[in-house]
Amino acid sequence: MQATARENYLATEVMTAPPQKLQLLLIEGAMRFCNLALARWEQGDQEAAGEALTRAQGVITELIAGVRPEHNRELARKATSIYLYLFRTLVDAHMRHDAQMVQDAMRVLEIERGTWQEVCRRLAGTTPPPLETAPADYTPLGDLSANEYKSTHPKTIAANSERGWLGSSVLARPQLANRG
Repeated sequence: MQATARENYLATEVMTAPPQKLQLLLIEGAMRFCNLALARWEQGDQEAAGEALTRAQGVITELIAGVRPEHNRELARKATSIYLYLFRTLVDAHMRHDAQMVQDAMRVLEIERGTWQEVCRRLAGTTPPPLETAPADYTPLGDLSANEYKSTHPKTIAANSERGWLGSSVLARPQLANRG
């Protein structure tokens, strides 16, 4: 019964959350699954660790699918590159049973979480515009160079949000599958 109440609460939170909060929830979910994988590896449970990493990869896939390039292609390309790096790192970590690679991904996720916490804080109380779905022919753009990563700093993301470059224009509400 407690699990059902928690699931109902989470479902309500997801369905009523603005796009920036959904982004934060997804990032935090990926972090939880990565932490779970690390804990399961320490316990010697390879199967459970693999399942946790697969779920983290699924969350990262949702993040990639939510990137919208319509109004700011460069920002969308940079965000996609970060998420593709995370996805590749988690796949490699899973295949190699490499905890260090998961920790590397976690460091990037922590930066992303901080970024989106700041975006949520700055946009608190604002009503986002209605969201659109991603076009069927959308393909993620190139990789992010080390010099470009600085443009994903929380102040830059928040400034772009205030200019209307995020929300429905760059991030789409992820189409979360029923994972019952």
